[in-house]
This record gives sequence, C-alpha cells and structure tokens, in this order.
Amino acid sequence: DDGYLRTYDETMKGDDLSGDAAGDGGGIINSYVTLFPQRISEPGYEGKVNKITITTGGGTRDTDSLDYDVYISDTAQGALDSTTAIVSGTVSGVDRAVISERFAGAFLGIKISNDSASSSWSLEEVVTEAVPAGRVRE
Repeated sequence: DDGYLRTYDETMKGDDLSGDAAGDGGGIINSYVTLFPQRISEPGYEGKVNKITITTGGGTRDTDSLDYDVYISDTAQGALDSTTAIVSGTVSGVDRAVISERFAGAFLGIKISNDSASSSWSLEEVVTEAVPAGRVRE
C-alpha cells in the first residue's frame, strides 16, 4: 500500500526498506526454516543422536553463513515449544558443520536461520545419525 512496485533481484542481499537511505538493499531480512518435529525413534522409545551434519548450498548459490539451533524432546509438541537449544552454531560460506555432541530424546527439531545484513544463505542438506536408546521416560 505504499505505491512502490517491487521486483525480485537475485543480486540483492537485503531488503529494499524505506529506511534504507543508501538504497542498496542493506535492510536485514530475518529468514529461517524449521525442520521439526522429526521422530528419531520408534513410538514410545527414545533415540540417541550421534551426529548431525549440516551442509550449505554451493555451486551457483551464494552462501555467506547460516546459524543452526538444535532442539530435542520426548514429545513432538515439546520440540515445537522449546525455546532453549541444546546446541547452536554457525556454518560460514560453502561448508559443512558436523555436530558430534550426543543427546537422547524421541523428537528432534532444527532451526536454520540468518539475520545478518547484506547476507544470503542456502541449504544443501541436513543428515542426522541416530540409534535406538530405550523407552521414553515418563
């Protein structure tokens, strides 16, 4: 409703905000994707996550960095509602992060995000390695 006609420009790494005095698209875009809840065990059982590998996009995609937060719970709703990540970090450029901390639960959640100015990101894959760990504690 502001009278501007907007178009997508793949060369821009920021939002064209009205407060962007330079007009260079330097406005921050807080972008994220949530990958959860993911069951990591049979129903009624916990799984033990041994490793998570997060790989950024490469090739023709321009990736500056992305942040990740990992959540775990014994219920799907618990993973969705969690506000405290059990592990967090950053992957810079075209690279991969291997999270080798071990943790147990029935459901896993991963949030991938970037809220840096003049920055873009792409995600190639997230691979989780888990094994059965026993019954869910009540």
